[in-house]
Amino acid sequence: MASPFSHLSWGNPENVPVVFLHGFPGSKLQGQFLAPLAESLGLYILAFDRPGYAESRPVANVAAFFDHFEQWRRLLGINRFYLIGISGGAPWAHALASRFSSDVLGLLIVSGLCTFRAETREMFSPFQRRGLSVRKVVPQALARLIVDRAMLKFSPEDLLSRYLGWLEDSDRETLARPEVRAQLIESMYQARRQGSRGVVCDSGFYAQDWLSKHCDLSRLSSLRLKYVHGSHDRLLSHRMSEYMASQIPNAKLEIVAGEGHYSLAVRHAERLVRESL
Repeated sequence: MASPFSHLSWGNPENVPVVFLHGFPGSKLQGQFLAPLAESLGLYILAFDRPGYAESRPVANVAAFFDHFEQWRRLLGINRFYLIGISGGAPWAHALASRFSSDVLGLLIVSGLCTFRAETREMFSPFQRRGLSVRKVVPQALARLIVDRAMLKFSPEDLLSRYLGWLEDSDRETLARPEVRAQLIESMYQARRQGSRGVVCDSGFYAQDWLSKHCDLSRLSSLRLKYVHGSHDRLLSHRMSEYMASQIPNAKLEIVAGEGHYSLAVRHAERLVRESL
């Protein structure tokens, strides 16, 4: 049986599995910043492309995503596992943690996107609010046409350059590192291999109040769950993690002073994983 997800892995399969969910738009390549931890912390790290990204098969709905995940992990022999969701991977990580709570050892959310509802709208940038509001009402076929045309206008290098000056110093310094910048750009190229399929799938999920619709709070509250966010994150406000932590009993929260969206994960990866899992 063919795997529904394309993935990368690091470490010994006999070690504790840690499943990583990449950002938006992105790919499994983003999991490379965790690769050194496989040996130092004795982990088996797996990063898969979400549906529609790189070589992963698209899905029609959230139930199909759960089915694909179950098929993928059984093919790899993954039973109990940790979850890490970063940025736009956070909503899906919550949904998986809720659906498979009996098998989830813990959930770490880094610089995560919060659920989209009336009381959180002001936490999103004007551009994000407009995009999600439109995606909520636009059919998938039309959304793909719009996003495909938009993708033709800008390369990943162009997109990164457009907002680089808008980021805080910590993020600019991190993205000035050649290996970090190159990995991010290549990940964005991989995200486009099926055109807009991955972006449209993700944005359709983000445009919902996914916490209410696809998560069981009692299941999430039973897990070892931690939110970590940089105080200087201009891409996704730290208020998002503060809000999410306030909605789930027993969740822990850490706001890291001076760190941005990218710098937090790159500079603090080992500490965050060591303390949270």
